[in-house]
Amino acid sequence: MAKPQDILKRIEKTSNPRLRAEQYHLLATIYLEERKPEKVIESLKMSGELAKQFSEDERNEIAQVHAGILISMGILFTQEKDFKTAVKAYTKATRILERLFEEEVQKDFSFLLHSYLSIIELSENLKDFHNVKKNYRAILKLTAKLPEKDRNSKKYKSLAALAHQRIGSIALENIQTEEARKELTQSLFLYQELVSEKGDEYRPQLIFTLNNLGISCRLDNQYSNAIRYLMAALEQQEILSKKDPQKYLPYCA
Repeated sequence: MAKPQDILKRIEKTSNPRLRAEQYHLLATIYLEERKPEKVIESLKMSGELAKQFSEDERNEIAQVHAGILISMGILFTQEKDFKTAVKAYTKATRILERLFEEEVQKDFSFLLHSYLSIIELSENLKDFHNVKKNYRAILKLTAKLPEKDRNSKKYKSLAALAHQRIGSIALENIQTEEARKELTQSLFLYQELVSEKGDEYRPQLIFTLNNLGISCRLDNQYSNAIRYLMAALEQQEILSKKDPQKYLPYCA
């Protein structure tokens, strides 16, 4: 593979902006293989400056290339256990993909969703719970735009339920009980639907949500509501325990 200095010489000798932009993409890829994240970002920035001269379609094409390189960077640095660099790469990718999705240039949002979920997982490892909440909220905003049929599918309904549950649980850990109850109530509604539709697969998550709702009420001295939620959690746990006592232990709030 060519060395960075060889690519830079080619760029100097090339007057065609499109060819120069493509060479910067190649340069970014080489720097990525060399584990030089700042050089990758710098190369993409140079390509982006050149793209300002292009047509809208060409700029969008360049943007998709940038997003692809940044996602590859996120994957690579996740494997390298450099989670902060990986988050930075995925975050830059989401900014590009959000615009492309908003402008309906890119209708497949799977890469955007993958980036959000990757940021969440990495941020959990980094204990950056503000970023966890931020990206779960972005997922909720994204899935809310789906057609009703897709939004109510098992895949996206369970994802929305998890997003509300995690946002609420983080709020609860910070004793933000009002926010916690608001989010957990949304999660409860969705998990109740999922249990009704899919059975025991989502019952453990329903129990977890009920338990946290009970705790949030107990912290605010709403004892009757706390008892109601905790008793409901107990009832759900007993359903699981009867079906598989080896797998599901008795519930204790």
